[in-house]
Amino acid sequence: MNNVYDNGTILLGTKKDIVQQIYNNMLEEEQDDLYMEILEDLKDEENDTIVAINYDLGMGYSIDYWEKEDIVKVGD
Repeated sequence: MNNVYDNGTILLGTKKDIVQQIYNNMLEEEQDDLYMEILEDLKDEENDTIVAINYDLGMGYSIDYWEKEDIVKVGD
């Protein structure tokens, strides 16, 4: 997965791509505290971990992770 998806509620992609997107957002917006907190939460994850960040929770955000061992079917 080399794409980052954002439906207005959830940001979805690999950790590597999400981190790059967050750095890009930090250059354009002034939400550095939130972005820094998310980056801290992601720091221990592998770059190829699939990450879904729900940022529309009102009082914060949640992060779901899918790692290599969670794969149930390898794509074609």
